[in-house]
Order: sequence, then C-alpha cells, then structure tokens
Amino acid sequence: MLFIKEKPVRAITLLREKPKYLSQLAKEADVTYPYIAQLARILVAKGLAVIETKGKFRILRLTEEGKRLAALLEEVRKVEKG
Repeated sequence: MLFIKEKPVRAITLLREKPKYLSQLAKEADVTYPYIAQLARILVAKGLAVIETKGKFRILRLTEEGKRLAALLEEVRKVEKG
C-alpha cells in the first residue's frame, strides 16, 4: 500500500470478520506470532481491540471503534487498488 503499511492493515481487516486466536491471525495474515502479539498490544492500548484468554490461548477481538477503523482501512485498500 502506498499510504499505509500492508501487514497491520491485513491483520486488522481479518479481525473485522470475527475474533481470532493470535496464532490463527498470524497464520492468516502471513506474519509472525511476535508481530501479531506486538500489534495486539498496540491495538489494546489504543482502545481498538481487547484480548480474551481461553485457557492458554489468547483471542483478539476488535472493539466497535476498531471495527470502524477496519472498515475505513478496507475502503482505503479499494481506492489504492482501483
């Protein structure tokens, strides 16, 4: 992408569909687990996502504001491809 970084955009837009385990999100976004863990910390700190723990697994879920951001990012991707 010209204006924004592709990796975090891909991860955030994947989360718009449904919450995901961090390991699952890393695989689907084609990035490393440490990258997703760092992105998750940033999103949580900014109020865009929450982390839920299920046993030893962590699930990342977008907040309503995070979902709005994901929708906007998808629109930007369309414009850049268009």
